Amino acid sequence: MSVISVCETRVTSGDHTPDGNRFSLTYLVLCSSRKDGPAHILDSPLLPSVYSAVYRYGTKVEVLARCVSVSVPRRAGSDKSDFKWIVIADFELDIESRPDLLPLKIEPYYISGTEVVETALFKGFYGPTSATYGVFQDKGITNPNLVKDQTISPISNSVPTPLIPAPEREKVTAGYRVSWYKKTFLDLSFFINKMNLKSFRLMTTETGFNNKGYIPVIFDKTFEPGTLRLRDVQAPRVTFYGEYWYNYTLEFVEDSGDLYELDRGIGARAKPGDDNGRGGTYTMGDVFTGQPKTRQLLDVSGNPVTDPVMFDGNGKPLEDPKASNAIYLRWQIYNSTDFDEMNIGNIK
Repeated sequence: MSVISVCETRVTSGDHTPDGNRFSLTYLVLCSSRKDGPAHILDSPLLPSVYSAVYRYGTKVEVLARCVSVSVPRRAGSDKSDFKWIVIADFELDIESRPDLLPLKIEPYYISGTEVVETALFKGFYGPTSATYGVFQDKGITNPNLVKDQTISPISNSVPTPLIPAPEREKVTAGYRVSWYKKTFLDLSFFINKMNLKSFRLMTTETGFNNKGYIPVIFDKTFEPGTLRLRDVQAPRVTFYGEYWYNYTLEFVEDSGDLYELDRGIGARAKPGDDNGRGGTYTMGDVFTGQPKTRQLLDVSGNPVTDPVMFDGNGKPLEDPKASNAIYLRWQIYNSTDFDEMNIGNIK
């Protein structure tokens, strides 16, 4: 018992979309025995198999289309010999279900948050008016250390010493979700929370199946070294036409990667030659007989200070501790690496 022949009898078009269409082929199946039934027919290699078969009708072949379903065979209505059957196979051309044909997707987004105000432009001394609630007027006060529209420094008081903790302001950070499909798993955990070591380009175009005669660029941006951080990686497994794929989504954010901290403290450096706070200096013997490497700073009354004072970059209080003389320590908090090594967009 076997299938002798399979012949396409007609094609029926279905839904059309910008990304493809759906259509059906009707097959006339001739069997060698009346005892041949649906199970024998569906096992025949002459009929298309779900997911693996491409669309063929006469001389027309559409290699991008896939068979998505095959109907249960039914008897041919005009056949009195019970040797003929009718089978309908549905084919689909859907670009969105073909990860190997989809372009890299890049979606810009924005993150709202706060940031520390490192420096600001001084705009003068103001006080509330007596007549209008919430309205401030310029008091006309002059301070050689805080010159209106000229002094750029940490936000401070009129001494002027920087405010601790420093005030914060709203910040909007640009981010980019980059997604594509890949057949094999790739561990990208090494790249998370790294900065781009070199100039890095994110670029994608439309799919090539747009019938426009050209492929427009959708997104194209190049990031200078040390300006982009990989924040997150997700790779859930999905299925298309019976094949497993990993749906990679990488989240990048624009970032400097560095942290600035005001040089300040309540204990100054204590090394040989430094002031010991008792009218003398530390000696080698002081340091190496268990004495601390820092000394407690004292106020004018000889009491330990409770508020941090500004340092000069060498662990000592600034001689002229005004805001414009403030020293910041710059720290690199993220390592850098070559983002090109992630091979973004590679589907294999």
